[in-house]
Amino acid sequence: MPLTKAQIHYYMHTDYVVKQPPLIIHIGSRHPALDALLKQNQAVEWCFITAANPYSRVLSDADNDSRNQQLIAACHGAGWSTYAGYGKSQISDWLPEPSLLVLGISATDAKQLAVRYQQNAIVIGALDKPSELLLCVDNETG
Repeated sequence: MPLTKAQIHYYMHTDYVVKQPPLIIHIGSRHPALDALLKQNQAVEWCFITAANPYSRVLSDADNDSRNQQLIAACHGAGWSTYAGYGKSQISDWLPEPSLLVLGISATDAKQLAVRYQQNAIVIGALDKPSELLLCVDNETG
């Protein structure tokens, strides 16, 4: 299902929060504390991803928790470091979604993981560069 301009707008106006170490990621911004964490982990790239609410279809907390445990296992199995977090909209009443900051993952691998867990979009970034919204499904034109 294509993404609407409204959905993209919501993603752009979300706080992507890492619990520990405490970080708030905003799309289009650089994040010196995240760069320091990357260096500490000898990583260059990262993504912020969830397995919750596939294609924006609301699931129960239990189902979302199960999906996120599978996501954590997949990340650790691939050798990527993860940090717990959540995405919280600045402009809507969409409930915060449990999420992960994943270090050491390429944009290509991150998109494949997002597609596997049926996500519309994820946030990606690299050392000393601004974060970006990466669409994982087609978006509407016009």
